[in-house]
Amino acid sequence: MVAFAPNSKDLEGRPKDTLRNVLDVPEFVVNLATYELRESVVLTSEVYPHGISEFQEAGLTAAPGVNVSVPRVGESPAALECTVFDTLELPAGPNKRQSVLVVGEVVGIYIEDRVIKDGLVDQLALQQLARLGYFHYSHVTNVFDMQRPK
Repeated sequence: MVAFAPNSKDLEGRPKDTLRNVLDVPEFVVNLATYELRESVVLTSEVYPHGISEFQEAGLTAAPGVNVSVPRVGESPAALECTVFDTLELPAGPNKRQSVLVVGEVVGIYIEDRVIKDGLVDQLALQQLARLGYFHYSHVTNVFDMQRPK
C-alpha cells in the first residue's frame, strides 16, 4: 500500500489536478525521484493551469503503464503502479487548506535492470531524492546494513 495527501485546492481555491486525476481515474503511479531528475522534479511542483502537461513542461517522457491506464515517468528507474484503495478527507489545517489522504494498492512494480545487483535493488545506483522541508533536498550516498535484535 502507498499513501499520499495532496491538497484539495490550489492557493487560488481551484481543484488541484493531482486529486482531480485520482478521483476521475482511480489509478496513479509513484515515480522514484532521483538526483539525476532533480531539475525536472522541481519543475513538476509548479502550479500549472488545468490541462497543461507536467510531463511536457518538465521535459519528461510519459511511458505507458502496464497494469494501470495512467503513464509513468519514462526517465525514472523505478515506479509503483497503483489503484486507489480509499480516500479520506483530512481536517483543514490552521491555514484553512484541506488535504485528502489517498491510499493506493500497488498492482505493478517497474524497476530498470541497471539498478539491480545480485538480485536486489542497488540503493546507491538509484540515487533516490528526498525532500527534507523548505527548499532542502538530499540524495542517498551511503547505505549500511543493521541486523534486528533476535
